[in-house]
Amino acid sequence: MIALLFCFGGSLFTSLFYVFSKLSQNNLAKREEPVKGCRLLCQPLFVVSILFLWVGSASNVMGISFGNQTLFATTSSFSLIINSFLGSIILRESLSRMDLIGIMIACLGSYLYLSIAKEKDAQYTQEELFAIFLRPAAVIFLLIASAFITFTLTYYKKIVRDL
Repeated sequence: MIALLFCFGGSLFTSLFYVFSKLSQNNLAKREEPVKGCRLLCQPLFVVSILFLWVGSASNVMGISFGNQTLFATTSSFSLIINSFLGSIILRESLSRMDLIGIMIACLGSYLYLSIAKEKDAQYTQEELFAIFLRPAAVIFLLIASAFITFTLTYYKKIVRDL
């Protein structure tokens, strides 16, 4: 049960990262005069969204320490569902009937996968998972992912215009 809570918490915080980074980018785009220097990185909502990403990642690591990969993979699929609902509430995006049908199918598929999937006996300890999470490759991945997201959100309009 604890693993399930941590994994769902990880999905929630990761979804909050996406929604608040998009909200920050939207707020920046609404400004009449652009901010010189640090554009997106100086937005408080964007900084909060990066914190949500780190909390979500840490929560996922804690969830795996109490559960297994099958549980983590299944609950991570709920990020899409949470993103859809948070996007409609916070960003005021609309949900179509097809979106709702897709959400129901994803919930059903996740439930079936979680209830049928086989478990392996191998489980990691909390210390082993933190060691994996803090390996140079994992830290570099998180830094590159954060830099890529920051770059993409900062230069989104230019990228779209140049396509």
